[in-house]
Amino acid sequence: MKIRSNINFLCGVIICCVVFIAGCSKNSHRGDGTKTELRITAGVQSGMDGVFVRSSEDGDSFYDDSKIAVFVTGETYDSSVATYSQESGVWTEDKGEPIYLGDDYASVYGEYPTEEKDSTGKTKALYPSVSRKVMPVSITNPQKFDAVNQSDYMYALASVQNRVPYALATVNDENNTASLVFMHGMSELTFSIKTEGQFAGAVYVTRIKLSRSDSDFKWGDGYMSLEADPENRFDSLKTANELVFSGVKELLPVATDINGLVVPSPAEDISINLSLVINGKTCNVYGVLPTGEGSNKFDKWKCGKNYQYAITVKNGELTMNSVEIKQWETIRAGEVDVE
Repeated sequence: MKIRSNINFLCGVIICCVVFIAGCSKNSHRGDGTKTELRITAGVQSGMDGVFVRSSEDGDSFYDDSKIAVFVTGETYDSSVATYSQESGVWTEDKGEPIYLGDDYASVYGEYPTEEKDSTGKTKALYPSVSRKVMPVSITNPQKFDAVNQSDYMYALASVQNRVPYALATVNDENNTASLVFMHGMSELTFSIKTEGQFAGAVYVTRIKLSRSDSDFKWGDGYMSLEADPENRFDSLKTANELVFSGVKELLPVATDINGLVVPSPAEDISINLSLVINGKTCNVYGVLPTGEGSNKFDKWKCGKNYQYAITVKNGELTMNSVEIKQWETIRAGEVDVE
């Protein structure tokens, strides 16, 4: 009788433990026994010219085969990272463990891109840190013309009707679709360069160098926070007093655009040096980048904004004037005349 009593007691303990564990499970089950899986919709911040990742895509949506990485955090969640890909506008989980939801609300974090090429051309994965809520970044300096070797790092916020970003998305098993809008973490620079007047031969620009006395430019390997204030998202990067963009672009009376993606930084007192090749001979022209006037004046390059500098090559000196701010979001930063 004593042995049977002990067996009955142990069975009761095991049954209680099973019930307790099932009741505390982080994976929610519906009445039909199925799990409630996180669903995703995603777009790019409204008003942007598109998504950069070695090419520019027009519009405010991702293109097919785009991939984003997602994880959730909350009191009863310990999420791994899941990768979602888009096909015909629909996002499906395709790598890692699916994210399942319970009664408690979870905050949703997202990053883009999920992979990039290193300096050797080899593709490497980019996965966020769930515990630190950061994603790895690599900022090139020097950078090739047209941002062809610089990824456009983005983080996700919630959206209202997939348009207006305001906070992290929250979900649970009854509200399991996260509508995400991805925000650009970097600033975009556009140098619109053209010639004016007569030149004895073709004119090419081969380098644009930006310089400042303080080491406020950031580059190298580091991290971008997925939740910090926009001005404090980047960390553990190297600092420099020069940014260099290089390539070969022929200049014509019609403006040629040269684009770069940079970490947001102070925009005042920046010198610009253009290396030109005119009729086979190299020369350099100098100036100071404008920062606008009146209501259009700015002192920093901010994330998600495009600063467009109009540059005219003439015969000798470089001047800049007029700034027009537009809605990436475009800010006309000013004009440059190179005499």
